[in-house]
Amino acid sequence: VSTGATLLLSAASLNVANNLTFSAGSSLMSNIANTTNIISGNTAFNGTTTLNTPSPLSSALRLQGAITGTGTISKSGAGTIILAGNGSTTYSGNITMAAGTLQV
Repeated sequence: VSTGATLLLSAASLNVANNLTFSAGSSLMSNIANTTNIISGNTAFNGTTTLNTPSPLSSALRLQGAITGTGTISKSGAGTIILAGNGSTTYSGNITMAAGTLQV
């Protein structure tokens, strides 16, 4: 996802199997209530990236592939981000919480 761009997940129960790379200043928004969207491909954070789950507390975004990079993850919105990762996860950046829940 390019600098300044937003990837919007706006359908219920999505499973994104592609690998994703987030550049500095990019964001990911998952905005469907009462569902968990999943990124099963690997996710790399190469700069500060905002993960936003603005829907109610019942909404979640699950990253279940390898999570890598050194960029900062900034969590916003009332929903939940689940960093499940897998055995290949090497993420070593910072995580800042503005709202919602982070589950590791």
